[in-house]
Amino acid sequence: MPLFITDKNTLKTSRGLSREQARQEALHRRDGRKPELIYFLHIPKCGGTSVAHLWRSAYPGCVVEPNLNTASDIKHCRLREVDDIFDVSFSIVRQPVTWYESWWRYVQSPKVTDRPETRDAQGKPNFDTWIGEGVWHPLRRIAACHDTNFARFIENVIETAPGFVSDMYDEYLGFRTGRITVDHLIRLETMYTDFTSFCETYGFATPREPKHENKTKDLGQVIWPLELKKEVERLEADAINYFNYT
Repeated sequence: MPLFITDKNTLKTSRGLSREQARQEALHRRDGRKPELIYFLHIPKCGGTSVAHLWRSAYPGCVVEPNLNTASDIKHCRLREVDDIFDVSFSIVRQPVTWYESWWRYVQSPKVTDRPETRDAQGKPNFDTWIGEGVWHPLRRIAACHDTNFARFIENVIETAPGFVSDMYDEYLGFRTGRITVDHLIRLETMYTDFTSFCETYGFATPREPKHENKTKDLGQVIWPLELKKEVERLEADAINYFNYT
């Protein structure tokens, strides 16, 4: 649900215009620093559900699904797959090491294990039955890496998809080119203050204090073998350095 709007009428009007007209209207709102259609580029396990709650706290009913131009997971699609014309955009990143912890915990949680369509016979994520056959999703690449033992999961990722989080961030944000594809970037670790500042920049209503949504229930302490953690930090150096997680 990554399109944040201030009211439904603006979105309805925009979708009724030609693409060029819609683009001109969006530029007009953007130049006047009064955007109304805000695209949230939702990278998985980076606080998307929580930030959507913050927006809803100020604008009830104003988080909607975008129109897409290709078969992609609508919740985690990339910018080039969005068919709607929006005014400004933002995204959230998190420290790569904690990203792995969050994804592993999520796959272990009842939100996944209690839904048979989300997993294959080996208990690994099955995106064909979970999201849809042939539908793009960024985490298909590491689905086969899952293991109920966290260390083995990390070992599998290192072997199969080294530097996965940096690659995923680059696919979404293009940070390795030196130019981020979104207008504003927020870090999960300071999400509430960053998002509040974003809202104040454009005169949006200030969201209420955060309520942590979709936070996976604690399934026990994640134990990082020191050498594995060091190797992940080395492989994720691109994202760690670029997003100031040193």
